[in-house]
Amino acid sequence: MHVQGIVAYRNGDLNLALADFNTRDRTQPDVHDRLCHRGIVLYRMGKLDRALADVARARQIDRAGRARSAAALHRRRRRELSLIESLASLQAARL
Repeated sequence: MHVQGIVAYRNGDLNLALADFNTRDRTQPDVHDRLCHRGIVLYRMGKLDRALADVARARQIDRAGRARSAAALHRRRRRELSLIESLASLQAARL
C-alpha cells in the first residue's frame, strides 16, 4: 500500500501524492491499486485524460486475471465503475 501517497492526498498535497505513486515500481503486486490512486489524484488535479488512462489500465490489469476472491473483485469493480462514471460525467460536462 502507498501510505505516504495516501497521507499526502488526504492532507491536500496532490503533488507529493502524485510523486509517491509515480515512483513505485511497476512490478509491485499492487500496481492495480497504485494506478487507481494515481488516477484519483490526477482527476483532482484536473488532468482528466491521464486519470482516465490510469483507470483504464487498472481495469486491463484486473481483467488479465489477478487472483481475487469473487467478493473482493465485486467490491473493487463497483468502486472502479463509480470512479469511471464520475470522471466520464465530469469530462462530458467540460465539453
